[in-house]
Amino acid sequence: MGRLTLNVLLSFAQFEREVTGERIRDKFAASKAKGMWMGGTPPLGYDVQNRALIINASEADTVRVIFQRFLETGSVHALKTDLDSKGVKSKLWTTAGGLQRGGFAFSRGALYDLLGNTTYRGQVAHKGKVFAGQHDRIVDDALWDAVQTLRDRNAKQPRRLASGAKLIGKAFDDRGNAMAPTSAHKGGTRYRYYVSTAVTRGRAEDAGSMRRVPMAALEDAVVAEVAPLLARRWLADQPVASRALEALQKVVISARALSLELTPEAIDLDAAPEADRSEERVLLIRPISFAKPRNSTTLISGGGAREASKVDRALIRALARAHAWTKKLEAGTVRSVAALAREEKLCPIYTRSILPLAFLAPDLTEQILEGRQPRTLTLTALLADPLPLDWASQRARFAAFI
Repeated sequence: MGRLTLNVLLSFAQFEREVTGERIRDKFAASKAKGMWMGGTPPLGYDVQNRALIINASEADTVRVIFQRFLETGSVHALKTDLDSKGVKSKLWTTAGGLQRGGFAFSRGALYDLLGNTTYRGQVAHKGKVFAGQHDRIVDDALWDAVQTLRDRNAKQPRRLASGAKLIGKAFDDRGNAMAPTSAHKGGTRYRYYVSTAVTRGRAEDAGSMRRVPMAALEDAVVAEVAPLLARRWLADQPVASRALEALQKVVISARALSLELTPEAIDLDAAPEADRSEERVLLIRPISFAKPRNSTTLISGGGAREASKVDRALIRALARAHAWTKKLEAGTVRSVAALAREEKLCPIYTRSILPLAFLAPDLTEQILEGRQPRTLTLTALLADPLPLDWASQRARFAAFI
């Protein structure tokens, strides 16, 4: 009976907590509907007096300047740069306990929220609804509407880049900042990169030794280092490049090396005796330099015209390997692909995927050697699907790249 009584009492206590919570939420919503200020951090431009928002004249001028400069600069990123150069800071205020808060440079996220804060229009927002506030407005309708139009237009710009970036969430600089995909335009051409988020968030001084890396160069470097180490069971007749990227847990980029954290079950540990191993990951450090990229930067021409590409060393190395290995097999120096893979200390499936490059059409081989191949044709892209041996099919495959 004691346990039953305890359970009944606990049920009543839980019910009382839920009812109390509902009453508090209802009272909060009713107060918001009346336009009352319900506490929290006061926005820039206002002070709190007698539980109500009162305009701070000097800060209100700063708010209007921020709105106006957003229209003039055209983007939050440019606005942040402009405000930082002028020393504009967030609101400095003191808590009831006497602690000071704020007074820092604006982040891009904080500026974006400020530009959409309906408080400046004399309104109070609550759960998707907007009510007339009891405080005075700082921004007039004309300025507010112009800012929201630009803000919405910027937000609706298509983001085509992320879908093509294969290392999202896995690439980091050597100071722990994520490397995010981005692009730059020059002369009608788009250049694609992974950039340290410290740079994109206006904290360039916190970025690692490599602030920006060409996207295709990094992805090809990862595939080139990881693919030869893959275990046969991991590949399971899947494209080598995609399985190599799936095996990667994390890559840390520095000016002189790549630090690769790999899934243990994906790796043939005999092929990587120098690796630091644990149950959770296999850690490899590979020296590499992006000062002079070993692969060409992926370029997408806005006009669709093909221009001369840089020599892709990863592709050329793969071609050289394919021809050398084919000669060994033809001469009987090695008896099989499996024996060749053991001799080269590589994965047999990776070795088998490289060999067809020895039978690439002569004109296509010449394109690669001279750096005239399509810009988006990288080793990763070439290994994504089995290479046909028919030259006409190979040329059609090359023509599909831009």
